[in-house]
Amino acid sequence: GTAAAAAAMVLLHVKRSDKESFLYEVPAATEVDVVVRDVVAIHNLRSKVGRLADAAEGLAAHGPMKPPEQQGLDDDTPLLEDYDVKTGTVADRAKPVRNENY
Repeated sequence: GTAAAAAAMVLLHVKRSDKESFLYEVPAATEVDVVVRDVVAIHNLRSKVGRLADAAEGLAAHGPMKPPEQQGLDDDTPLLEDYDVKTGTVADRAKPVRNENY
């Protein structure tokens, strides 16, 4: 009777694509707006975690970003701080130390 109806569960298969889907089990008596808010929150968190994982893979493959003043420059390009105004010469730059994750 009533106890069985209260315990009835609904299994939702939330699917955005073949690769992006998840199951969500909820009591059948749950209000639709509550279910929608929960499913949206779960979907958004899953998307955020996916983007973070992709960014971590990129970081592992390419290393950290250069400081803003060095972006777009290779390791051989002299920086402004390498230039000696008095003599008009450019000091040699040491190659940056990189570990296996760079």
